[in-house]
Amino acid sequence: MSRLLTLFLLPTFLYGQIDTANVLDQRVEKIISDWQVPGCAVGIIKNGKLIYAKGFGYRDLENKLPVTPNTLFPIASNSKLFTSTAIGMVVNDNKLEYDKPIKSIVPEIEFKNQNLNSNITLRDLLCHRTGISGNDAIWYGSNFSRPEVFARIKYLEPVAELRDGFVYSNFMYIAVGEIIKIKTGKTWEEYLTENIFKPLSMSSTVFSIEEIEKTSDFAKPYKTDFIQKNKKAIGYYRQTQASRPANGINSNVIDLSHWVICQLSKGKYNNFEVIPSSVIQETMKPFNISSNSIRDKELSYVLYGMGRTMTTYKNHFMTEHGGAINGFRSQITLFPDDSLGIIILTNSADHKITSYLQLEIADVLLGLNKTQWHERVFERTKKQFENQIESNLNNPTKENIKLSKTLINYTGTFEHPAYGIIEIKLINKKLNFSYKIFNEPITQISLDKFETSFNDQLGSYTITFNTNTQSIIDNLTLEFEGVVETFVKK
Repeated sequence: MSRLLTLFLLPTFLYGQIDTANVLDQRVEKIISDWQVPGCAVGIIKNGKLIYAKGFGYRDLENKLPVTPNTLFPIASNSKLFTSTAIGMVVNDNKLEYDKPIKSIVPEIEFKNQNLNSNITLRDLLCHRTGISGNDAIWYGSNFSRPEVFARIKYLEPVAELRDGFVYSNFMYIAVGEIIKIKTGKTWEEYLTENIFKPLSMSSTVFSIEEIEKTSDFAKPYKTDFIQKNKKAIGYYRQTQASRPANGINSNVIDLSHWVICQLSKGKYNNFEVIPSSVIQETMKPFNISSNSIRDKELSYVLYGMGRTMTTYKNHFMTEHGGAINGFRSQITLFPDDSLGIIILTNSADHKITSYLQLEIADVLLGLNKTQWHERVFERTKKQFENQIESNLNNPTKENIKLSKTLINYTGTFEHPAYGIIEIKLINKKLNFSYKIFNEPITQISLDKFETSFNDQLGSYTITFNTNTQSIIDNLTLEFEGVVETFVKK
């Protein structure tokens, strides 16, 4: 039996200290139990080696199938560092530049106005400082191709001035994925497979839910409620073709440990340079402030580089990124100066246990004074939920609101050049809303304003019908990420 296989069968091996591993085991088990998280996988890398890899709970709750170190999970936005690294390798090949206006190198890209066309750089795209909103509703739940999403950039209104703040944007990472294809002739998937996955022996890592379902060890997504203490199976987010450069990689603790080892070794894996060290250094240069508020004294301000955040934890430099998508959450954290890496994957996205479980693990591995992060965050979140429930009880939904017009006047086809088409039909004497994966009756909440039910993938929408000077409904508006968008009636 190989030493690595022994490690997975006996995950209490940790520096030869069984007590230390037992402490971690018990802590993870308590945390996922209290938060009602069905399953979790944890990997720890120290001094260039995977020293701890273990699954907790269930990858498939209904069939009682356990999580293992080989269980595949969507890692969502932890895909971004792969994308920023890949484009960095293209820069290293002298096919792009970080700080030259991207349109001067990639004329295919088109922004909303000439000022943006003349000034936005590749670094701006990667650091979330274009000022352009994420506009996730354009691609999320749609069947748009990546080139179709790329072509819609020109419709996106800035919500802030260029380089004047942090505006997180999956959309810009989708654009970067398409730029890789434009400059190399290879799709984002082909480029990553050839230049990162294969050299790092990440043989289990794939790009679609359909691919992980063909394997024998993959996690299913769940929605959980720690107040009511229940877990509910939900559907996967499958429409990833366009958005993969932002959130589309599926992997496990074993494969991701190779990626972390390479990052901590300044680009080397098995003594071979897979990623130029200069590329890794560029991703770690802070060019934006993603959070200037400090809620917990143990942490400092959070800076953003390219596909990763940077901060300090108890005076130890820490770089990290989280990821969340329907029923899954991931966390990959590095302490470069301490040669420590932590990987956490869960099949519930409802609560950010990954963001503080990493800190509890760091306390143990770095020999720091322990902070009871779980108890602190659990009580804080519980109070927030209880306050929200009380607020909902004190503000019941109004009923029997009159409409300004007969129902047939609200029907029609409404179109937005970037977001697509909404169909409003009259079905069984109720208005029906059809948009992407929504196809359902809508409920009136005030005069000419309606809402959808909550959807596990898209949340809920509020629809406002608007009239022209002839009192005819000629458009409707929806709010996406704080921006009100107008769909014009055809």
